Amino acid sequence: MTLLDEKIHLLETQKNDATLEKNVTSIINKYETTISASLSAFFVAHSIDGLIDSTILSKPPKTNDISKLKHLMEHISKNGGNQVNKRKLAYVSLGLADMELYMQSMVGLVLLPLGMDLYEYFINEISSQFEEEYHRQQGDYESLQESVVRRLSQASFNNLKPEQSFWKSFDLIVTNLSLEIIKAVKQGVNNKEWQRIVGG
Repeated sequence: MTLLDEKIHLLETQKNDATLEKNVTSIINKYETTISASLSAFFVAHSIDGLIDSTILSKPPKTNDISKLKHLMEHISKNGGNQVNKRKLAYVSLGLADMELYMQSMVGLVLLPLGMDLYEYFINEISSQFEEEYHRQQGDYESLQESVVRRLSQASFNNLKPEQSFWKSFDLIVTNLSLEIIKAVKQGVNNKEWQRIVGG
């Protein structure tokens, strides 16, 4: 492979990265209003005189809260993926414990439709990129079996399967976001600050 080939490949990679970022942003934008509205609805339901009631964190969720969780789950498409179904059920069962876990499970269910779309895009993109890179380096353009592509790509994710790596990151985002919301509740956030936190 010549230096010119490498430079061309680098430019193509940069172009592909820009397209990937644009597509991911587009998927996120599609869900941004819904996510913001769901989190804001929670704030309104638990606010007193413009401030969120921080005492809710020391109480278990009410029947109405659990109903909202189950309602959120119904609106998530009936995807047959094990990872998605596992999270739907896990988030609802988390919500049965105490309010902090309820809030984490709510955040998880609100973000899950976005996660499903990003996951599908991620898996397709990873498979395509690894197959292209394999062909580029080997100079061999025979079609690769999906199992081979998965095995090759696994090495790049600390020997996790790409889907395991994706959902591990997703769960971390859910946890961190719910911790930020819990921290805001503890501080007695007002309407203006809440809009800044949830982005709407």
